[in-house]
Amino acid sequence: MKIAISSTGQNLTDYLDPRFGRANWLCIYDTESGKTEFIENVENFNASHGAGIQTAVKVVSSGASHVFSGHFGPKAADTLKDKVKSHEIHEEIKIVDLIEKIKSGQILL
Repeated sequence: MKIAISSTGQNLTDYLDPRFGRANWLCIYDTESGKTEFIENVENFNASHGAGIQTAVKVVSSGASHVFSGHFGPKAADTLKDKVKSHEIHEEIKIVDLIEKIKSGQILL
């Protein structure tokens, strides 16, 4: 299963970005292989409107079944609805630590 995480950068030691649509990067974590990849999202950072929808489309296209961020706007949530389960995280947390919480079952999918 693939999990998408909005990220402030392209490293596992970077933090979850609380801004889903305007996150610079998306981390895609594959729970089966343990591999991660980072997808650039800079074009949506500067978008005048529709950033959440475009980022949601990118997440759906990645094949992720779950996505983590700080907040999902109503249009992004509607785009993800019935396709990808969204999870809001309201704490400052590194990507690597969030992945560990998922792997250990501290965060249930």
